[in-house]
Amino acid sequence: AKDVATIRSTFKDAETVTRLDGKPAIAIEVKKRIGANLIDTLNHVREVSDSFIKTMPEGMHVTYTQDKSVFVNQLLGDLQNHVMIAVILVFIVILYALSGRASLLIGLAIPSSFLIGILLLAMMGYTINMIVLFSLILAVGMLVDDAIIVTEFAERRMSEGMPKADAFALAARRMAGPVIAATMTRIAAFSPLLFWPGIIGDFMKYMPITLIVTLSASMLYALVFAPTLGAIFAKAPKHHEDENRDGWYMALVKQAVRFPITVILLTVGLLVGVGFAYSKYGAGVEFFPSV
Repeated sequence: AKDVATIRSTFKDAETVTRLDGKPAIAIEVKKRIGANLIDTLNHVREVSDSFIKTMPEGMHVTYTQDKSVFVNQLLGDLQNHVMIAVILVFIVILYALSGRASLLIGLAIPSSFLIGILLLAMMGYTINMIVLFSLILAVGMLVDDAIIVTEFAERRMSEGMPKADAFALAARRMAGPVIAATMTRIAAFSPLLFWPGIIGDFMKYMPITLIVTLSASMLYALVFAPTLGAIFAKAPKHHEDENRDGWYMALVKQAVRFPITVILLTVGLLVGVGFAYSKYGAGVEFFPSV
């Protein structure tokens, strides 16, 4: 008899090979369920990994790659910083034209609109993802417009001697039309994004939905919460028409009213000039910027 082969028990040949830093490794991909919290999921994975490390042989360790919770935490930190900076800047800018209490009342529109908007998104079944966070940051500068309209009208009436409760009630009633029209205009500008087709549309739909919800929340704050808070702690300003803060602006407006034809010609010339300059010297149009 002659041996023609040697048979021994072994493992199946590997179809894929995973290496990390040139060393053999085992890769485990973990995905969260739809609707689950990304940060909570990563925390649970780390807890399981920490308990598993204790049972592994010496020299083995666990490395995390593609950890999206780091980026989400960074976005949350950016959102918090944007909100704080926006409230401070709004307070400073509005303080130039209105009183300190009015500036505070307007500044509260930003965090209040965010809280109301996030609550409405949760009720609609939407999670807080990267597109939602970016949309919230984008909406920061638009959330104070409605509150400015209502608060400025009420403060003007208080400076004329009207009680603060009556002034804010009148402001909410009289300014409801302009506030609703201004909000609907901004909502209409973002609404076409809801009908973006394809996979990109499935991702980008969160942006218009978030903006529509937060802008609607800012309108609700301006017409309901701002007048209520203003009736409690607002105070009539000590100065209004006495100071000449807008003197240069009023002088410019008076000159523009005196020469309307000149203003129209300058405006048309500016529009035509900008269009011509861009067509001749513009860098063109591209879908994504070159980086």
